[in-house]
Amino acid sequence: MNADVIFWQVAAAYAFAVGGGAISTTLRLTHKPLCALISFAAGTLLGVTLFAIFPESLGKSDWRWVILAAATGYALFFFISKYVHHVCPACAASHFDADATRHFGEIASALIIALAIIVQRTVCPSELAKKLK
Repeated sequence: MNADVIFWQVAAAYAFAVGGGAISTTLRLTHKPLCALISFAAGTLLGVTLFAIFPESLGKSDWRWVILAAATGYALFFFISKYVHHVCPACAASHFDADATRHFGEIASALIIALAIIVQRTVCPSELAKKLK
């Protein structure tokens, strides 16, 4: 994939995340509408996973690796939720405090760092050197 395309995809994803967060904080939704939006977002993520990511993964990898990756992701989320910090969007909708904000910041920072590493490894160093000149 072209480095420019990857860069703009990452930039767009980050912009949409920041924009969505800004919109949600300015609307000041009550608990019930916020839970409805969270349910809609969860359904969207589930649909994208089942109908886009999962079939593409099966097309590019052996089914055993896909199942292992899905099980590992589920187990990781389970252990983080159970032993590190309870991750429940519906709970966060009504119980968002300073502790939750700190944990959200830590998780967001880790995701941004992981995304930077992925993009750095995806972009060919010689292509990057040409862009910097």
